[in-house]
Amino acid sequence: MPTVSVIIPTYNRAALLKIAVQSVLAQTHRDCELIVVDDGSTDDTENQMREFNDPRVRFVKQSNAGVSAARNHGLKIAMGDFVAFLDADDFWDNQFLEKMLEHLMRKNYDWVICDNYRIVLGPNDREVKREYRKRFYTESVRDFYKDMIQRDTIGGPSRALLKRDILLSIDGFDENLEIREDWDLWIRLLAAGYKVGYVAKPMYTYFIRNDSLTKTKRHAGINATIYLLKKHVSEALAVSSSNRQKYSEIYLDLAREALFELKSYNLFLKCLLPSLALDFNLLKYFKVLAAMLKRWMCRADKGRDVVEV
Repeated sequence: MPTVSVIIPTYNRAALLKIAVQSVLAQTHRDCELIVVDDGSTDDTENQMREFNDPRVRFVKQSNAGVSAARNHGLKIAMGDFVAFLDADDFWDNQFLEKMLEHLMRKNYDWVICDNYRIVLGPNDREVKREYRKRFYTESVRDFYKDMIQRDTIGGPSRALLKRDILLSIDGFDENLEIREDWDLWIRLLAAGYKVGYVAKPMYTYFIRNDSLTKTKRHAGINATIYLLKKHVSEALAVSSSNRQKYSEIYLDLAREALFELKSYNLFLKCLLPSLALDFNLLKYFKVLAAMLKRWMCRADKGRDVVEV
């Protein structure tokens, strides 16, 4: 039985998957299994995986059901006492498993997270910028929970190593979510009181491309955040009634993004109404309406300029 089960969900990432797989097989901690879950890919993923003859690799296929379902599939068949998830377009430092497992066991944490590098890619996937991304961390599970339920201070699942039992105890990832599913997982782990440790080193790297923040993805991100707020806001208000104003501001920030950047009036109202319900502050909303009016007036002026020319 392997100590660690590594799960890579993938969907049409054949060109990138090889780097992720190689980074797992190159780990200094070799007592692990790698489960690659193909979520209904239509590209060359299966042929790419045939290149790996390592007995630690297991390749499984499923009908397309989304990244959360793919991770949960891997979790159900995992044999290790510990689990780590790696996205198909990320890669680990070759000491990731060794250092993370060592830190977790030394202090008997339930799960551990680490820092990372982010590589920004420009045209033709050329590296434009490399950034060191340090994580927010506090030893207090309660304080961490209070912060996490307002904003995701951890990020993607590729930075974590977890006891398999704690993931099973909270039923893994929420399969209703295709985005922000990691944020939801962290909230539920902290709400359950599971102790988290922190390795203050950049142990994994992920890429961000020009198409990473498309309008469609940002729209989906706002809808996923609304889903999470509805799912967890009652718990947060139970912790402190002062959170009403904080959550109102979160909804208002989403409303601003929906209106001014995505130009979606339906999404704007979907965010504005809960904000009003949580904290009915006329001055605050007057400022938003004033900003809306100012933008509309600027557009009208630009339109007149075009006509006059």
